[in-house]
Amino acid sequence: MLPKLRQQPKWGFVCGRISVLEGRLLDDGFCTMLIGQEKVEDILPHLQDTFLRDYIDAAAPFTEFSALADRCFRDLVQSIREECPSTIPADLFMLGWDYLNLKNALAGQSDIVFPCTFFPEELLDAVEKGERGVLPLPVREAGGGVLCEMGDLEPALMDVLLDGAYLRHFLSLAAELNSPLISLYAEERVLVRSVLVYWRAVRQQRPLSVFQQYFLPVGDVGAVLSELAGLADVQAWPAVIPGELGDLFGESLDAPEDEQPSRFEVLASNYLMRLLEPGAFQTAGPERVVAFLAAFAREIQNIRVAVSGRLSQIEPAILLRQLRERHV
Repeated sequence: MLPKLRQQPKWGFVCGRISVLEGRLLDDGFCTMLIGQEKVEDILPHLQDTFLRDYIDAAAPFTEFSALADRCFRDLVQSIREECPSTIPADLFMLGWDYLNLKNALAGQSDIVFPCTFFPEELLDAVEKGERGVLPLPVREAGGGVLCEMGDLEPALMDVLLDGAYLRHFLSLAAELNSPLISLYAEERVLVRSVLVYWRAVRQQRPLSVFQQYFLPVGDVGAVLSELAGLADVQAWPAVIPGELGDLFGESLDAPEDEQPSRFEVLASNYLMRLLEPGAFQTAGPERVVAFLAAFAREIQNIRVAVSGRLSQIEPAILLRQLRERHV
């Protein structure tokens, strides 16, 4: 049973704005219609009916579409962040950009690609110069004494280490809100991301014991991952993954082998959106903000799938299977 939500009047102003913004969210048929357009140039007029309308024009090349979609998402999240009594609901959706900046700094790149929310330019500059002591706590919490060897890590393992750090950070942020619904959403989202990291490792024929060294700890999810690490056959994983996510993982195994991870990702994304449904009906509270931003992220992702897929001439049937459902 999902927890009962507590109305919090101090969130009334931003939730009032969200009530208006929710009216601009698209129905599920919109991206299906985009995918069905015979000519790529026919897509552009339809995008004028979306949040992206102020970011695109006939002169802008579609090759820049992904970056424009990212900027549209960040700008609205940042705008909502400025109106929230606590920035954390928006921070949950901004955090990933900071970890991309950190990844670039660890790779020796001095350019800061994304706006800094958590990791200031001074920190990134120090990391780029090789100062490991300034790394944020979620990175330093990685097991196995990895800090001393970070300079020698292959890119794949560095990605795993940063994935784990990001998820630890995500969990800690969500916990600060003291919202049972948001904590549940965060824990289930972390479980989904963790399973996908492990599944990717299995498909690359990498030993999961090595991945655990760089990925853990990730809260209570660690116990599930430790059990999965002893099961090289993913057919046995549905019995270990708890709750509905285990059933969805089993369902994804019915897809063609090369589509199974993406199928699980879509099914799990739909499940996470269903979890947030109570928040969408809350009058005032951080749950309402998280529910809207998750729905907005889903919409931008679906439009990206439709437009980028059509540009890449991917079969419409494949693109349709990658669309997330709208539940909030």
